[in-house]
Amino acid sequence: MGSIRFRKQFKIAPGVKLNVNKQSLSVTTGVRGAHATYNTKGYRTLSAGLPGTGLSYRDTRVVKKAAPQRGVWTEIQRRFAIGFALGIPIGIFILFLMTQGVHR
Repeated sequence: MGSIRFRKQFKIAPGVKLNVNKQSLSVTTGVRGAHATYNTKGYRTLSAGLPGTGLSYRDTRVVKKAAPQRGVWTEIQRRFAIGFALGIPIGIFILFLMTQGVHR
C-alpha cells in the first residue's frame, strides 16, 4: 500500500526558497552546487556538489531540540481558529461603533 505525499516549493527571492510539506516548513538558501536548508523540525542540512559530475556531499544535523510535532497543518488550523474566534467579537464591536455614529 502506498502513501500520499505533499511537497510544494516557492521561490522567495534569488537563491531563497520556501519548501512546504505535510509535516514541516523549510527555507533553503544557496546557489547551484551549494545550499543550506533549515526546517521547522530543527534540522539543518548543508549540501555541496560539483554540478554535472554526480558528486555531492550532504550533512544533516539537529540544530535545536525539536518539540513534539502536532503537524504543520494542525498548527495552522489552530492559529486560524484562534484568530477567527477573536476576530468575530472584534468585528461585531467595530460594527456596533460604526452604527452608533450613523444615528445622530
